[in-house]
Amino acid sequence: MIAFSEVPIGEGLLGLAQPGAATPFGARVTSNPLTPGWRPPDFDGTHLVLWSGTLADDLFEPHPPNWLGPGREALDALIERVLDELPAGRHLLLRPHCRHVLSDVPSCRRFLADHEAAPIGLALAPHDLLEDGMLPAAEDHLRRIFEGLGAASRVLFVDGMLPPDGPPGNASLELVAGLVTDHVAPDTPQFRTVAAAS
Repeated sequence: MIAFSEVPIGEGLLGLAQPGAATPFGARVTSNPLTPGWRPPDFDGTHLVLWSGTLADDLFEPHPPNWLGPGREALDALIERVLDELPAGRHLLLRPHCRHVLSDVPSCRRFLADHEAAPIGLALAPHDLLEDGMLPAAEDHLRRIFEGLGAASRVLFVDGMLPPDGPPGNASLELVAGLVTDHVAPDTPQFRTVAAAS
């Protein structure tokens, strides 16, 4: 495990860094990148993490068109535009969410297969793929998430998986630790949000 942290560095932007490292890993955008007119920010580091986005007005509003053709078309257009603007040597990482365009294991795997030649990866936050109604069976859902996406993940967000906010539903810390060990490469950065200094 490589422990990193993410700290606020600007409005809607979190810096991703390993404590004590000379250079940052990159940045994570907290707004919806599918909002019309959205542009990637300037940032330090080599990786830009974005939500896979939503066509809804609210970032976490349920919106079924996200899971149909219009959602995927909007995401593909965003990817093309962002990759044109990213300097060479930088990578784009998409963070899926159960209410966004990339919402589950199949949608993520299809997207990665369609863009396998591009500098694109997955920023996995397993708890983000769980709706409230899935929590009573969280163990089974987490197993499928890690089995399907763990090896493809370039970073792992552990907020919501560890105390005090997790693990989710009926999952245990032992289960989560075992899934990470079994399915996520040991050199994969693992991030946890920390509060900004006052």
